Amino acid sequence: MRNLTRADVKVWFADLNPQTPRVRAKAYALLRSIMNGAVDDQLISADPVHIRGAGAAREEDRAGHTGRAGGTDRGDA
Repeated sequence: MRNLTRADVKVWFADLNPQTPRVRAKAYALLRSIMNGAVDDQLISADPVHIRGAGAAREEDRAGHTGRAGGTDRGDA
């Protein structure tokens, strides 16, 4: 956990199946929550889980429009 970097998180997220946006968003949200807890418990000094938009699933509706589904990912840069 202490050795996890932003680059590691980006590689992990990129390797998740793009055909399952909700699963990707939920997996990202779970990892972010775990790492935020580790920061709160002073196990790590900073949360390396920061990918803009990763906590929100994007899906196409029947008309082909892209819309947001799921949660938001606040505060990412």
